[in-house]
Amino acid sequence: MNNVAEKVTRIDSDAYEAAVAFASEHDLKISRVVSMAVRYFAENAEVREVDVKAEKFCIGDQVIN
Repeated sequence: MNNVAEKVTRIDSDAYEAAVAFASEHDLKISRVVSMAVRYFAENAEVREVDVKAEKFCIGDQVIN
């Protein structure tokens, strides 16, 4: 018997529930839905870096100088 490690990742429970609902609605396997979503994201996502001027820097209700 071979011990082969499975590639496993954890996702948020609400994301999993959304994948289950989508898979059920479209008669697909959950693994297929997740794979399609990850591929789409990897091919189409843009990461942008922006500078934002802050008038005040706050932590909770406290203004930091």
